[in-house]
Amino acid sequence: MKQQKWINNLNMHLQKIFLTLLSSVLKKKKRIWIIADELNEIYEIGKKKDNAFAAFEELYRQGRFNNIGFIGNTQSLDKLNPEMYNNATHICCAYMKDHKERKRVGDTFNLPKEVYDQIESLKKLEMMIFSKEPFVVYDRWGRRKVATDRKWFKGRILPPVNFHKVPLRGG
Repeated sequence: MKQQKWINNLNMHLQKIFLTLLSSVLKKKKRIWIIADELNEIYEIGKKKDNAFAAFEELYRQGRFNNIGFIGNTQSLDKLNPEMYNNATHICCAYMKDHKERKRVGDTFNLPKEVYDQIESLKKLEMMIFSKEPFVVYDRWGRRKVATDRKWFKGRILPPVNFHKVPLRGG
């Protein structure tokens, strides 16, 4: 009983926060992002459709018309609802062993096998990003360029600041 009361209070506070942010964003015509870690916990094939699932599905389908974007994280693409995966504009991947999942990425972005199979050989802190839209890239001087000739990039993830080392002092 105590747990349920806590969940109800949390739900009420989250609704207030979300509605306040959404109202502010819509007035300023700015984009708001909803970020879901372990997306499959909310939106998974075969999962019972509870209130969180229904709300998430509605926001996912209709949010873009109201400047609401989504970023989701999951350990397995196979568990995601195909509609969600197929409507994603970008997919970022770290090492992926399963050939079926790599092929799914390749099929979604019309990539040759030699490109999507690179996902299997990614090392620690390496990733690949795939897009249905042109990439916007910046050079080291901050000049912007729209790269219309690419559907993917491979790169390194910058570690969090707490993993950085103190610079060595030269003498």
